[in-house]
Amino acid sequence: MNLILIDIVDQIIRYWQYYFRADTIFNVHSPFVYDFIINVLDTRKQYYAFNALEHERRMLLANHSQVHIEDHGAGSRQRDEAPTVSSIAKRVVSPPAKCRTLFNLVNYFRPPTILELGTSLGLSALYMAKANQASQLYTIEGATEIYRLAKLLFEKNHTTNIHVYKGTFDEQLPGLLNTLREVDMAYIDGHHNYNATINNFNAILPYTHKSSIIVLDDIYWSAEMARAWNEIKAMPQVAMTIDTFDFGFVFFNPEMEKQHFTLIDYRKKPWRIGLFG
Repeated sequence: MNLILIDIVDQIIRYWQYYFRADTIFNVHSPFVYDFIINVLDTRKQYYAFNALEHERRMLLANHSQVHIEDHGAGSRQRDEAPTVSSIAKRVVSPPAKCRTLFNLVNYFRPPTILELGTSLGLSALYMAKANQASQLYTIEGATEIYRLAKLLFEKNHTTNIHVYKGTFDEQLPGLLNTLREVDMAYIDGHHNYNATINNFNAILPYTHKSSIIVLDDIYWSAEMARAWNEIKAMPQVAMTIDTFDFGFVFFNPEMEKQHFTLIDYRKKPWRIGLFG
């Protein structure tokens, strides 16, 4: 059994462990979390921007131009010898449901400053920037050619509230954080391993405040990511977390009761609403 297959089997096991402990909206008694489910996690909502944003995804998927990239972190279990824009869009760019969750998050909380680690082709940043034109989004991308393609996407869409930086996180993050001085929302979607996830989280942590939100992508992508997620949950600065398998949401308001929620769409557990007695 090759390593990729072992990783896939391990992830399936992690999903079922998540599934059995996950609650639905009908088990939630926290008003904050109930509102979060309704306003952020409900990806059936339709907004004016979605059609245009998904048109950009289709354009990326139809672009078969070859791309030379330097990989600075774990972002996919598969590697293309001659990657194209299309193949990168299929493997790395967040799917529509995840992009809509990020849009909903920004639309609901209206964070003035958003930090994204891992621009990729720029679609997730575009979703967040379109959710609130008053938000200023700062995003870092290490691969030169991917950075160029993301900039083209932002320019094509006349997006003035996205600021993209080329370089590794180690190169760009310290200076950017010192310039921002405060982070209202951060989306960590870069290196999918333990050390980088913990280091990036710890770098951002001093710049958070009680209303800040940090979102971690693919918290069960590997055993290392699951370990990092559990360690972050235990940090004393963390007041509340919400685990949706795809995302881990971290909140810091000390007025919140320290709780960790694991949530799943109620349609995936229909017996929880009494349909089967």
